[in-house]
Amino acid sequence: MAPTEAEFVAYVARKEARGEVPRDFDGYSEALERWAHAQQVGDAWAVRIQAGLDCRDDRGYDREVYYSTDIGRRFHDIGVELDVAAHEVGDTGWEA
Repeated sequence: MAPTEAEFVAYVARKEARGEVPRDFDGYSEALERWAHAQQVGDAWAVRIQAGLDCRDDRGYDREVYYSTDIGRRFHDIGVELDVAAHEVGDTGWEA
């Protein structure tokens, strides 16, 4: 998925406004593809973990909420607090 010219121009303006050096168009396109793939992997992982922890609306689980910060967009899962060690989660059956 290649970015549009308007998306690239907006990216360059954001970077320059922060005093950072923007990538060229090809580098920006490659970075977007890597981030899209990482998002797919992360989404698949989240679905498996949420299913394994039985995260349901009726148990107080809410979807992730995105908010903006000075360093970019972040998300916060507002409905579930996990206080378990990795060895307590067990095998999720998830593979990269």
